[in-house]
Amino acid sequence: LDLSEMVLGTDTSSSRARPVYDCYAVSEHMGGMGGGHYTATVKNMRNSRWYAFNDSHVSEAQGSDGVTPNAYVLFYKRRDGSARWAGQALPSDSDKGTTKKGRR
Repeated sequence: LDLSEMVLGTDTSSSRARPVYDCYAVSEHMGGMGGGHYTATVKNMRNSRWYAFNDSHVSEAQGSDGVTPNAYVLFYKRRDGSARWAGQALPSDSDKGTTKKGRR
């Protein structure tokens, strides 16, 4: 999902990463407003494989398996760079697990 045309201040020539996002999960809903059944198709970030979750059953899947009329919520992750919220940079994956003094 490339949002470059919708985000102000996007400059592809700068060192800042473009606002491009990859879908990594789809939650699906079958049923009506009063109830139903949820399933999910999710990409494992460690092995890059897709899996289908249905109650206690998990099976390997394809990313395209989540492209159905039952798709309810889509989950995206920024492809490169860091996200900003209210002008503050959010911690990147490499920052996780560090304290304010930089120790793990």
